[in-house]
Amino acid sequence: MVPGLIGQIQALEVVKIILGFGKENVLSERMVIFEGLTMKFRNVRIRGKNQACIACSDTKTITDVAQFDYSDFC
Repeated sequence: MVPGLIGQIQALEVVKIILGFGKENVLSERMVIFEGLTMKFRNVRIRGKNQACIACSDTKTITDVAQFDYSDFC
């Protein structure tokens, strides 16, 4: 049942995007968390890339996980 419910929400979002609803009316840059037991939905805003990050910024210095020494970093 849960995959069907989430699939319907995704389909609704696609329809809203196709019809040209603004970015404020679609789940752009947000994640929806559904708790089936309590039937609660939560919206979490997704942050953009951190330009100071060495792994995900546009000027990243790490391109392979093997290059990263976790114990030195922490």
